[in-house]
Amino acid sequence: IGCELYLAPRSLHDKVAKIDTNISHLVVLAKNQTGYHNLLKLVTISELEGFYYKPRVDKDTLRKYSEGLIASSACLRGDIPQALLAGDWDRARDLAREYEDIFGKGNFYLELQDHPELPEQNKVNAALLRLGKELDIPAIVTCDAHYAYREQKEAQDVLLAVQTGTQIDNEDRLNMKKSDLYLKSPEGVEKDFS
Repeated sequence: IGCELYLAPRSLHDKVAKIDTNISHLVVLAKNQTGYHNLLKLVTISELEGFYYKPRVDKDTLRKYSEGLIASSACLRGDIPQALLAGDWDRARDLAREYEDIFGKGNFYLELQDHPELPEQNKVNAALLRLGKELDIPAIVTCDAHYAYREQKEAQDVLLAVQTGTQIDNEDRLNMKKSDLYLKSPEGVEKDFS
């Protein structure tokens, strides 16, 4: 059981427009009962204390409730991939070390994904592999899933239009139609990432 958490750029209590809305993603999974309880605490805190447009936690809260959790660097919206896309190798390295310190050696992974429609994904994957070798942090391959089955792509697109308050026929709206974001089988992920 896990969650893709939103990380506040500063404290979860800071709520300043155009600063504290710039959130990053982090995937957190419970590896045991203690981790499950800590995951529940993090999600609850994100909703009750950190909510500012979205439920958020901060790194101090992660440190307090990290026992029993495994984390990964997340999708392109994670702060490590964002630093790599910006060409800031030192920041990416510092963040990876910080997360390994928060969750403990062997409990933090660099996350690779296969999205051929996103040209920056290959650039980030290569940089993550290089970073992992430099810092001895293992990489994992994941499947960014926004819906369970391929057939639900259109329904997810409609929900995204509703969520963002736009019309479905507006071609300039946020959409994910170019991506297949369904929950793939392990064999499907292996095939796509071969």
